Amino acid sequence: MTGVNPAYQPPALRRRSPPTPPSPEPPASGECGAVIGGLMVLGLEYGMAEAYDSDAFQNTFEKVGAFVEKFKEHHGNLNCQQLIGLNVFSEEGLKEFMDKDIKLTQCVKYVEDAVKIVEEIINQD
Repeated sequence: MTGVNPAYQPPALRRRSPPTPPSPEPPASGECGAVIGGLMVLGLEYGMAEAYDSDAFQNTFEKVGAFVEKFKEHHGNLNCQQLIGLNVFSEEGLKEFMDKDIKLTQCVKYVEDAVKIVEEIINQD
């Protein structure tokens, strides 16, 4: 009888050596990836199907505003560096991110909350 190896971890959860940071400075905006993902989903759900659809634009604008407001209520900020307390675009910050498993200890919560907020917004319709 074969069993699951207790040491097995899905690839997404395995510890990896920190990659070389892409640049010494974060992108201009620096929003959390969970926030960006949530906004993308809202854009796909409510965005304009026709050019110059001002009603869809306004509706999407309101949904995005509701998302941003709710995420800030929960976490106080949208910025990755502010949320996790590290600059992952520096070698030191990225190393600490990897060493402390920030993805699993903090980022997962931001993703879960972003999904819940998007679900609440979509389910209001």
